[in-house]
Amino acid sequence: MKNFVERVEKALTLPDFNWRAAQEKMGIGGRVTKRPRGMKGEGRRGAVVMLFYPNDDTITTVYTLRPTSLSTHSGQISFPGGKIDAGETAREAALREVWEELGITADDIMLLGRLSQLYIPPSDFYVEPFVGWCVERPDFRPNPDEVAALIEVPFTHLLDPSTCKTERRKFKNVEFDAPYFAVNDYKIWGATALITGEFLERWKEIR
Repeated sequence: MKNFVERVEKALTLPDFNWRAAQEKMGIGGRVTKRPRGMKGEGRRGAVVMLFYPNDDTITTVYTLRPTSLSTHSGQISFPGGKIDAGETAREAALREVWEELGITADDIMLLGRLSQLYIPPSDFYVEPFVGWCVERPDFRPNPDEVAALIEVPFTHLLDPSTCKTERRKFKNVEFDAPYFAVNDYKIWGATALITGEFLERWKEIR
């Protein structure tokens, strides 16, 4: 387990790593990567955590299914996280959101570093993704107002090339090919797939 943590820290600090190319492997053609000029106001800022932990001697990460009652990204699969409040750092917001959504205290999480910031056009969010580690499987206490289901995924499953698939989707009468990770009966795509994809590409660089 110690070796895993050291390798993650190395993967997150690779010099000259092409993070754009890494993200785009799970992206959609023509994806907007920056807030368009001329938009009123300022883009919102958020933070999420890709959290790893041992589970029956298997390194595992966790995703959440968002309830359909939420105003943004309802019914989608995401990492625990949310909006950065006024006066908060991205790190503070990430740890607070994990506590509010999953009941895991900041003392139980070691943040190993961060992945590249990305922009989510539909919700006008700039997201700061962190990677965290728990020395044992957390005592999850999901908040039903924010989490409809926990999705625990062995890291080896994400590393399996057959997990990555593509399907045809339509949004506002525009059809496109959308890459996704097939996990249990779920499809992880969009920003969550971009974050996952960048981490996997970094991991492959050091393997």
